[in-house]
Amino acid sequence: MFCNSCGTEVSEFAKVCPNCGNPTVKIETREVLGTKWADFLGYFYFWIGCLFNLFGILKLVELSGQSSEFFSGENKLSGYINLGIVLGIVFIVLLAVAAVAIINRKSNAGKLVCIVFGYEFVMTLVLLIYGSSVVGVSTGQASDGFRMILDIVLIFVNASYFDNRSDVFVN
Repeated sequence: MFCNSCGTEVSEFAKVCPNCGNPTVKIETREVLGTKWADFLGYFYFWIGCLFNLFGILKLVELSGQSSEFFSGENKLSGYINLGIVLGIVFIVLLAVAAVAIINRKSNAGKLVCIVFGYEFVMTLVLLIYGSSVVGVSTGQASDGFRMILDIVLIFVNASYFDNRSDVFVN
């Protein structure tokens, strides 16, 4: 075997050339996978989600009319709106925590992303069930079903995505 750099004959077991010191065997390098999806989630998508949910919460508060009769529970719709407000606040916190974990390349970022999409699925389901059984009004739309299916798909996609990049998210 000959050195690729200087042409000196070297033993086939030599790892470096005794003449020039360059490696004689090909050093395997692992391809670093991209993080565009994670960056999109952490820098844009989750923060936009926070804003949209904040607007939704403000709309629910506006809908409540801020009357004492509303918050006393005399109105069936009050429980639904209060539940929506609480679930929305928790969702905003989850989105923000996951976004910060992605930006800081935390090792738990993938789990947090899956929790976000799982929570969104459960939150939608709870509001649909509560709305139809307690309030007696169907609160669901076709987009809710689509979103719930998408949440399940995104849990699996993100679990795989972050598992493949476990060397990037190590803090």
